[in-house]
Amino acid sequence: MECVKILEEQLFKTIVPAEEVAAIFVEPVQGEGGYLVPPKKFLDELAEVARRHGILLVCDEVQSGMGRTGKMFAYQHFGIDPDIVTLAKGIASGLPLSATVAKAQYMQWTPRLARLDLRWQPGLGRSRAGDHRAARRGTDRQRRRASGLHAGTHAELAGALSAQWATCAAWG
Repeated sequence: MECVKILEEQLFKTIVPAEEVAAIFVEPVQGEGGYLVPPKKFLDELAEVARRHGILLVCDEVQSGMGRTGKMFAYQHFGIDPDIVTLAKGIASGLPLSATVAKAQYMQWTPRLARLDLRWQPGLGRSRAGDHRAARRGTDRQRRRASGLHAGTHAELAGALSAQWATCAAWG
């Protein structure tokens, strides 16, 4: 599908290399502004792009999870296998609760990680336990990119993407 081709043919070549992308987030069924159900082919191809490049596939089930689409999770209608699933809202019948569920290989603690950051503990988010120097390096890197490393390409790409999205059958 054209929507997915944009990732490899334009974004990964002009904005960010695929090896620098950690995850692709997708709502299997979009719930804001009406319920938008993509063709199965869209999610199949998106999952394949993620697998091919070693990128995690994250399904956002905050709106559509917990049986709201007829199955426990909306992604189950499409036969994809996400690496991570985010849940909220329906998980606690209105109470403020959320969960991030991931495959065991991403959630298991290893001694190697402990040597990298002794403050890290299983289940504790990296944003709370991380090294402030690493966060600063990431922020500096983003600033350098925003200040001209890719200057001129953003406007051109935005126009090209707008034209491409208009031809995508899944989104109109």
